[in-house]
Amino acid sequence: MVIDIVVPVFNLLEKTILFVESLRNQIEHRLIIIDNGSNQETKEYLNSLNAFVITNKSNEGYVKGMNKGLKYVENDYVLFANNDIILPEGLLKRLKDHLNSYDIVGPLSNKVYSSQENDCNKLLVDFDVSQTSIEEFSNYLYQKYYGQVESVDMVYGHCMLMKRTVLDSVGFLDEVYGLGNYDDADFCHRAIDIGMKVGLAKDTFVYHFCHATFDSMGINLEELINSNEKIYKDKWA
Repeated sequence: MVIDIVVPVFNLLEKTILFVESLRNQIEHRLIIIDNGSNQETKEYLNSLNAFVITNKSNEGYVKGMNKGLKYVENDYVLFANNDIILPEGLLKRLKDHLNSYDIVGPLSNKVYSSQENDCNKLLVDFDVSQTSIEEFSNYLYQKYYGQVESVDMVYGHCMLMKRTVLDSVGFLDEVYGLGNYDDADFCHRAIDIGMKVGLAKDTFVYHFCHATFDSMGINLEELINSNEKIYKDKWA
């Protein structure tokens, strides 16, 4: 079964190359890239790939970009992805195996130090890339927690795998979240509301540079998170 991987890209060429290279050791997939107005060098790289590329003249933001790409999904499984992640070998196969029991699954991700997101966050795990390789840590978790999945309210949209039927039933991301943040929580909330199960695959791991695009754009991340958190809470109050 093929996985459609949908990923918006706005520059970050070096990290994008790392992301694409990490797809080499994954099960069969089809890459759908939304070029969100990237510079010429990044644009040329994206167009050189064996991928379906949608080109925007300007940066329309993560959520609108994702929704554009989701319109072209055609396979039985869909991965929502960011271009600042590195997938360890075999990650997609490991995640997909958990879709026998869940409708949406996501892996553990590394904590981002000095971030408020770390506080009591079961989706994040301590990991120091200077001490252990991504592959070694991924395999350590796989052996220690093999088969363990925890039901959760949400998983992060930077690496979120689902059955195509979820997308068909839930619909696209809510564009009220603009540049991004809380759009993944909102999507999972809508899925759970119609009886679907969201799982955190504790035997899987993805490395995330985290907010790299926002940082490159000079966006005040704290303001963006607080604004979208209010939108989310008002919507679901």
